[in-house]
Amino acid sequence: PMSTNRQNIYAFTEPTGSYPGYVSVNAEADGSISVTVRGPAVEGREGPTASISLTAAQADAMADAIFDHTIAAEMRREATGGTDA
Repeated sequence: PMSTNRQNIYAFTEPTGSYPGYVSVNAEADGSISVTVRGPAVEGREGPTASISLTAAQADAMADAIFDHTIAAEMRREATGGTDA
């Protein structure tokens, strides 16, 4: 078996179906971050899969945007006493 020196950072798989959708984020040996997604099954077959390679800076920008979005939403709920999800 060939060693790729890939390290999984995050993975999520839908808890349903024989070909569930998933997302996988990995740190690659060359310092890049790969993101692979598969959509849910289509007509009983594996859904479409796509992969992209990001530089560390691009991955950091994406992570910051997601973090800012989720933290900002939580801060708005706390500030307004709202319960919106």
